[in-house]
Amino acid sequence: MTFLADLITNKIFIAGILTYIITQFLKFVIYSIKAKRILPATLLAFGGMPSSHTSVVFALLTSIYLTEGVSSLFVVMLFIAVVIIQDISVGRMHTQRNTQIINRLLGFIKLKQSPIKEFAAHTPLEIFIGAVIGILVALAVFL
Repeated sequence: MTFLADLITNKIFIAGILTYIITQFLKFVIYSIKAKRILPATLLAFGGMPSSHTSVVFALLTSIYLTEGVSSLFVVMLFIAVVIIQDISVGRMHTQRNTQIINRLLGFIKLKQSPIKEFAAHTPLEIFIGAVIGILVALAVFL
């Protein structure tokens, strides 16, 4: 088989990409309902409910476990998952606070600078829902 054929028939790849598509679509639906209008930009947006980073990482982690058990690859993916989840929660929280302070300072000194876009950290619920989606999609692909 060719590289592309091997890739698109790989169950781990399928679980990861399918999870990303489902999560981003759910985010689109949730935010469009909240805004009472269609928000196409949310199809590619980062942050919010559910966490697509978490869902993809958990889909890959679950897929690797179902394929290989507790292998070296699973352990590596476990550490990657922990780092990503820590970054999207704690790391973004610090970035968000710094951005808010900078935006207040820009307003205070009255510069004609547009406010810096704030990227919100994920809440524990957004991370949990993302993890559940990732696990369920991987199980659906493999079982």
